[in-house]
Amino acid sequence: MAAPGPNGSTTLADHENLVNSLYQPGADVPKINAILTRYQRSQQGWQFADQLLHSNDDKARFFGALTFTIKINTDWSTLSDEDAAALRQRLLTWLVRLVQARDGPVVIRKVCSALVAQFLKSWTSWDRCLRHLLCCFAAGRVVGVEETLQFHPTNDIFLKLNSLELKTSLWFMTTLVEEVGKTNAKNSQAHHYHRQVLLNLQDTIPLIHVLLKNPKVDNEIVEEAIKCFQAWVNYAHGSLVSDASRDGLENLKYLAPLLLQKLVNENLFEVTVEFFTDVLVNFPAFFDSSIYASLASMFTSPVATVYFSALKAGQGNEEAQDFSRLLFAYGDAAVQDLAQNVHDHRLQLVLDHFLDLLDAPGYDEAELQICSQAIEFWQTYTEFATDSLFTAGENREPWMDVTKDHIAKALQHSWSKIRPPNPEVVASWNSETRVDFRSLRQDFTDLVQASFTLLGLAAFEHFAQLALKSLSSRSWYDLEAALFGLNALSDSVAEDSASDEALSKIFRSSLFRDMMDPTLTVPLQAQVTALGTITNYTSFFERQTEFLPDMLGFLFTFLGHPTLAIVAAKAIWSTCSSCRKHLIPQINEFVKAYEPHSQTDPGVREKIVGAIAMIVQALPSDEEKVNSLSTLIAFVERDADYCYVMRIANRTEEALNSGLCALRSLSSIGKGLQMPDEAVIDLEIEGNLSNSWVLPIGQDLQARVKRILHAVTGHLSFDNAIIEAGCQVLRTGYKETAPGLFVLPPEVTVDFVAWACGSGLSQTGVTYVLETATAMLARKRNASTPAMSNAASKIWNVVLRLIKVSSKEPIADPEVIASCIHLAEKMIPHHLQSFFGPENLDILSDFFALSISFLMTPEIMPKRAAGSFWAVFVQRHELGDDIGGKVHMAMQVYGPQLCHALVRNISGEAARSELDMLSLPLKKLVFAEPQAKAWLSDALESNSFVSDRVDLTTRRLWLQKILGLRGGAQTNLAVKELWMSCYGSNMEYAS
Repeated sequence: MAAPGPNGSTTLADHENLVNSLYQPGADVPKINAILTRYQRSQQGWQFADQLLHSNDDKARFFGALTFTIKINTDWSTLSDEDAAALRQRLLTWLVRLVQARDGPVVIRKVCSALVAQFLKSWTSWDRCLRHLLCCFAAGRVVGVEETLQFHPTNDIFLKLNSLELKTSLWFMTTLVEEVGKTNAKNSQAHHYHRQVLLNLQDTIPLIHVLLKNPKVDNEIVEEAIKCFQAWVNYAHGSLVSDASRDGLENLKYLAPLLLQKLVNENLFEVTVEFFTDVLVNFPAFFDSSIYASLASMFTSPVATVYFSALKAGQGNEEAQDFSRLLFAYGDAAVQDLAQNVHDHRLQLVLDHFLDLLDAPGYDEAELQICSQAIEFWQTYTEFATDSLFTAGENREPWMDVTKDHIAKALQHSWSKIRPPNPEVVASWNSETRVDFRSLRQDFTDLVQASFTLLGLAAFEHFAQLALKSLSSRSWYDLEAALFGLNALSDSVAEDSASDEALSKIFRSSLFRDMMDPTLTVPLQAQVTALGTITNYTSFFERQTEFLPDMLGFLFTFLGHPTLAIVAAKAIWSTCSSCRKHLIPQINEFVKAYEPHSQTDPGVREKIVGAIAMIVQALPSDEEKVNSLSTLIAFVERDADYCYVMRIANRTEEALNSGLCALRSLSSIGKGLQMPDEAVIDLEIEGNLSNSWVLPIGQDLQARVKRILHAVTGHLSFDNAIIEAGCQVLRTGYKETAPGLFVLPPEVTVDFVAWACGSGLSQTGVTYVLETATAMLARKRNASTPAMSNAASKIWNVVLRLIKVSSKEPIADPEVIASCIHLAEKMIPHHLQSFFGPENLDILSDFFALSISFLMTPEIMPKRAAGSFWAVFVQRHELGDDIGGKVHMAMQVYGPQLCHALVRNISGEAARSELDMLSLPLKKLVFAEPQAKAWLSDALESNSFVSDRVDLTTRRLWLQKILGLRGGAQTNLAVKELWMSCYGSNMEYAS
C-alpha cells in the first residue's frame, strides 16, 4: 500500500481509504497505524483532522475528531492564544454542525472529548461553558460568549432543544466534570479549571431537574441526565474545593428525591440502581435521612418483594442481581440505623430480607455471590454492634439484645448454606464455583469469629449441639458444617476450660468411631473436618488427658488412609506438640504404632517422627532421649540406605524421593526436639555439656545424623531441593537451647560450606549453603569461643576465594554474591578478628572493591546487600586496639570510594526505590566517621556527581544540611530532595 507523505498533498478520498483499510480483513494494522500517526503528528495534522470531519464516512469522521484530541494533547504548546481561541470556535462549529446533521453518538462524543481536552489545556476562561453550548444549539450556530447574555434564561433554552442537542450537552458536561475531577485542585492551574467547572452548576442543576421531573422526556435523555448527575456527585466527593463551592455542590442533593421515582421505571432501572449503589458505596453521606427512609420503604414495597422472591428462589434475572447489589450497598451504608432502630418496622423487615438471602438455594456463581454478600453484611453489622459494645462500656445499649438475636439468626441461616452439597453436585462444579464456595466458607468463618465477642460461649454451644444432633441422625453434611463452625471458634474458645463440657460430649460420642467405620459411607470432607477438630482443640486434651489415648489411636488408624493420612499426621503433630509431657508413658507405643507406617507417604513420615521427637524432648533425662532417638534415626537410615541403592541403580527419581524424605525427617526430628518456647542458647558452650552427648552413645548417635546428611547430599548434590533440605537439618541445631542431637560442632557447617563452594554445586545450591552459614554466624552469644572463631575464619576464607573467582567472571547469578556480602555483614563485630585474619588479607581487598562496585550495579540484590554491609561496617563498635586499627585502615582506603559511590547514585544513577537503602550507609557514615565531611565534599565536587542540574553551591549547602542532621531520620528526606533536584522536570524514570 502506497503511503502518501504527511504534506497535505493527499485527497480526502485517500484519507478515507486509509482509515477504512484499518477495518478490512487481513489489514496490516501496525503499518497503517504508523502512517496515520505520522499524519496526526505532522504540522498539517490540524488540517488532516478537519478534512476527515468533512467526510461522509463515520469512521473517517471519528478519526478526525480523535486526531483533534491527540493534537491538543501533544502539540498544544505550539499554538498561540489566537490559535487556541480559533480552535475552540472550530470545535464548537463542528459540534453544532454534526448535531444538526444528526450524526451518530460515537463521533459527537469524540468531538465533545476534544472540546474537554481543549478546556484542560487553555488558560483562557470559558465560564459557564454548558450555557454557551446550549445557546449555540438554540441559535443553530456558534455564538460568542458575550451573546449568551442576550439569550433567555437557561430554563427557557431547554424547551427549544431537540433530544440530540440535550444529550450532546449532557455528554459534554459529564466528560468535563469527570476529567476535571481527575486533576489536583491544589495545583494552581487545576484550581483554575475547578473554578470554571463549578460555575456550570447553576445551569446543570436546572437542566437535570427539568429532565428528571418531566415525565414526557425520552428515557434515553433521562439516562444521560442520571449519568451526568452521578458524575457531579463523584466530583463532589473526590474534589478538594473551597467551602463556597462546597455549598454549591450541596444543591445537588435536592435532585436525589426525583431520581428515586425512576426506580419504578423498568427502562431506567439499571442506570438508576447503578447511581444509588455507587453513591451508597463511595459517598453515603451525600444522601440525607429522607433518602435512606425512602430506600427502606422501597425495600419493603411490593415491587421489591418480587425481586426478593426471585433471588430467594434462585431465579434472579439481571435486574434482580442489580437490586441485590443496591440492597447490600444500602445495608453497609445504613448499618447503624438497622442495628439501633429496633422499633422501626420497615428496618426490621429489611433485616429479615438480609437473613432470607442467606438461604438462597443453588451453588451457581450468582447465588454464591448473593449469599457471600449477605454474610459480609452480617459481618459489618456484627462489627458495628461489637464496636458499640466497647464504646458503651457499662452503659448497655437497649437495642443490643435484639441485635444479638439477629446475629444468632444470621449464624443459623448461613450455616445451612456452607454445608457441602452431595458429591453429584460437587462433581458438576467448575474451578470458579469451587473457589467461590471456599470463599463463602471463609466468609462464614470470619462471621463466626466476629460474633463471639457478642454471643460468647452460646455460639460455641450452638454448633456443638448441632454437631451432636447431626451425628445422632447421621446427617454427615450437617455434621461437617457444625464441626466447621466449631473449628472457626477454636482461637476464641480453645484455651477456655468453660468449653470443656461441650467438647467432652463431642469427643466422648461416637463421632470418631463412626469416622473409622467402613460400613458407614462418611463423606471425605466430614472426615477431614473431624480431624481438624482434634488439631484445633489440642489444648482441650492438655486439660482432659483421659481422652488422649483413644484420640491418638483414632489418628494412627487413619495413617493408612491414602487421602486422610497427611491430615491425620498433622493432627498427631499438633497433639504431641501441646501434650508432649502427658504422652511420655505412651512413647514406646507411639514408636510401635508408627512402625507399620514407616514406608508410607513421605510427608506423613516426616510429621510422625517429628511428633514422636516432641515427646522425646519432654523426657526427663538425656539417657532416655538417646535411646528413643536411636529408634527414630534408624527409621531415617532406612530411607537414606534406600536412596543409595536407587542411586546406584540409576533410578534417580526414587533416589530423590527417599533422600528428601530422609533429610526432611531429620529436620522434623530436630524441630520436635526444640524447647516449646524456642528459647535460644548458644550452641558452642564448651563447658557444662550433658554427659549423654559427650559419651560414646551420644556421640555415636550424632555421627549417624552426620552420615545421613553427608551421604544423601553427596549422592544427590545436583538437586537443589536436596541441598536446601540438608541446610535445614543444620539449621535445626542452631535454634537449640541446650546440647543435643542436632547441636553439631561448627566444623560440620564449615565442611559443608567448603564442599558446596568447591564441588560444582549449582549457584542456587551455593546460595542455600551460604545463607545457612550466615545463620550460624548470626548468633552473637559466645561468638568469640575458639570453636566459633576458627569456624568463622575458615568459612570467611572460603567465601573470599569464591568472591575472588566471581570478581573475574561475569556473574551468572547475583544471588550468590548477595549471599556472600550478607555473610560478611554477620561477621561484624563479633568475628572481625576472623574477618581481618592474616590468612585472608591477601584477598580481602577483592571483597571491599567488589562491595563498592556493587553499590553501582543495576542488580538489586547485591546492591542492597552491599548497602546493608557498609551501613554496619562504618558504625562505631567497641573494638580492641589491634582490630580497631585494621578497621580504621580499611576506612581510610575505602571510605572515600564509598562516598563517591553513594554520591554517584544520589545524583542520578539510583532508582527512587533504592534511596532508602542508600541513605542508610550515608547516615551511619556521617554519624560515626570524622572524615566523612572531607570525603563527601570531594565526591560532591568531582565527576562522581553525574547530574548537571545542581550547581556547586547547592551541593555544598546540601552537605552542610546532611552533616547537621548527624544521621537523623531526616537524612532520608534530604537525600530524596537532592535526587529530585538532579532529575529536574524529567520524572519519567523517577516515577
